[in-house]
Amino acid sequence: MRRPSTGTVIAFVALFVSLTGTATAAKLLVTSKQIKDGTIQLVDMSTKARARLGTPAGAPAASASVDPSPDVRLNASAFTTVASAAITMRSAGRLMTSASLRLVSGALLPTFARCRLFIEDGAVLSQEATVKPHERGESMQVALVGARLLPAGTYKVLARCGVDRNGSDISFASGDLLVWVSPAAKAAP
Repeated sequence: MRRPSTGTVIAFVALFVSLTGTATAAKLLVTSKQIKDGTIQLVDMSTKARARLGTPAGAPAASASVDPSPDVRLNASAFTTVASAAITMRSAGRLMTSASLRLVSGALLPTFARCRLFIEDGAVLSQEATVKPHERGESMQVALVGARLLPAGTYKVLARCGVDRNGSDISFASGDLLVWVSPAAKAAP
């Protein structure tokens, strides 16, 4: 009889470990009697359990979909607010934001538009994104993402855009702004 190869032996050992692993996990099942009150967070729960609570973790808590009429013309003297959304955080956490904005150029000038996410108090949430039109009437898409650890409270998130010089003919046409809260990570003991 032939001796089994090293690969076959390793495969049998892996199979044995994987099959006994589920039995070991069943022995380590945690019951509600072993859990201290207030220690389970939303992120610790299954999607099904969070759905029963009606508060899925990471789901958008506030959003704004904007489609202004007429278009909002951007200017160089200050950022223009093109979208906003308010959110109330019941506990400290990470305020997450995402914006997708569409700008349209009117006249072709050597110019560019810049956009950024802010909190109403002036705190910056994202890096500045810039776009430069290459032809008249061009539609330009701007994507912004930002996050910030904040204490409990009510916050208004603003998507703002501007242009680099007066006389530029760039307008905000439409966009979406999503705001949600991710629970703050606990420090390791």
